[in-house]
Amino acid sequence: LRGRPVLVFTFYADTVLPCLVEDLTAAGFRVGTYVGADRASVDNMAALQAGELDVLVSSDAGARGLNLPEVQYIIEYEPASTHEKRMQRFGRGQRLTSTNAFVYGITLAAAKTLEASTLRLALERNQVQDGLLGDTDADGYMTADLRRERLGVR
Repeated sequence: LRGRPVLVFTFYADTVLPCLVEDLTAAGFRVGTYVGADRASVDNMAALQAGELDVLVSSDAGARGLNLPEVQYIIEYEPASTHEKRMQRFGRGQRLTSTNAFVYGITLAAAKTLEASTLRLALERNQVQDGLLGDTDADGYMTADLRRERLGVR
């Protein structure tokens, strides 16, 4: 992941977020946080966009409204509580102005936990729903270039 802007989401802003920042900083990453529209968060977002940060760790306050086309990887440290929130999180880098061919979305869930079984069930439900709606792209994703083409934007 080094050299590629990364956005990490956690629901636990008061507990997990500071630990993630500490661990990533100790690993040599330049890390900032986003916890809302306060000055420090906005400055950190700008620093990520300018290439001055490697990782932006965000609470769910950043799941809506952030426009980060520079982001190559979006990581959910724990699964979002709803499909809508997951799509909001992953959509932060999926912008029409993105120059990335792909934005990778990664969800972490510890094996044999309630989160893992809930995530598995949600993914199975989405797959069934896609089949019922006839939305069965072989690859299961759409690149930024394909979205631009379909929307007539260049």
